[in-house]
Amino acid sequence: MSIRSIKNNPGLKGIAIMKPALIYSNAHNLEAVVLKPVNKENQKKPAIVFVQGSGFGKPVIYTKIPHLARYAKAGYVVMSICHRSCREGHPFPAYLEDVKCGIRYLRAHAEEYGIDPEKIGILGTSSGANAAMLAAMTSNDPRYKTEEYAEYSDHVACAAECFGPSLMEKMPEELLAKLRGPLSGSRDAMEVMREMSPYYLVNEHSQTPPLLILHGDADPVVPYEQGKLLYDKMTSLGKNVEMIRIEGADHESSSWSEEVYALIHEFFDQHLKTL
Repeated sequence: MSIRSIKNNPGLKGIAIMKPALIYSNAHNLEAVVLKPVNKENQKKPAIVFVQGSGFGKPVIYTKIPHLARYAKAGYVVMSICHRSCREGHPFPAYLEDVKCGIRYLRAHAEEYGIDPEKIGILGTSSGANAAMLAAMTSNDPRYKTEEYAEYSDHVACAAECFGPSLMEKMPEELLAKLRGPLSGSRDAMEVMREMSPYYLVNEHSQTPPLLILHGDADPVVPYEQGKLLYDKMTSLGKNVEMIRIEGADHESSSWSEEVYALIHEFFDQHLKTL
């Protein structure tokens, strides 16, 4: 047998690391984890903020690390964040305020992480997808701005959402019955459900960044109709939207595939790497 030789990797291309968990919001002791490429290229990198689905509870920031690592290895800085739980006494808009704080944190630390602050996108799944859409569609809205990193923008250049609620009043009643009280707190439940619905934020005057919708057509938790209604409305108004129907996919598990990962990757490359 002979010794095999291969070339080394002086630019460290395709290598990523995960930073130890950090506190991005001291006000609410909220954690995040950052994955970043270690290649030696000097240019500023695009970034993705990720919000894991949690039924509007507190997300587990490590759930999608194997998925997210592929984007870090491809040159993205990725931050997976948690947020306050409506089930623990933090009704809407607490989770949206926290997600926006996470975006501002990342922008405030752009130099530290080697990020281009103009190239930040957001990705979410399920309730995290609802948060991602709302964050993208309410850029710098003073209603949802907290004191932390208030001097920075919470704008995102694009958003990708996977099987998220877009029109809360049309969600299954069984789920809404459990969520109305925790999400609305002391406010009128119907008013809160409407404010939580990205569908109502889209109009002819709204500045909506490019959106990618991915949804399984056999989803028993967040029906496929949720993505389709938003897609139809955005299309009718000439907004930049793309929808991927995942045939026979349920909620979360069978929605994922190499093809889905690649489509999300392609979307972010199109809207962040070409800015």
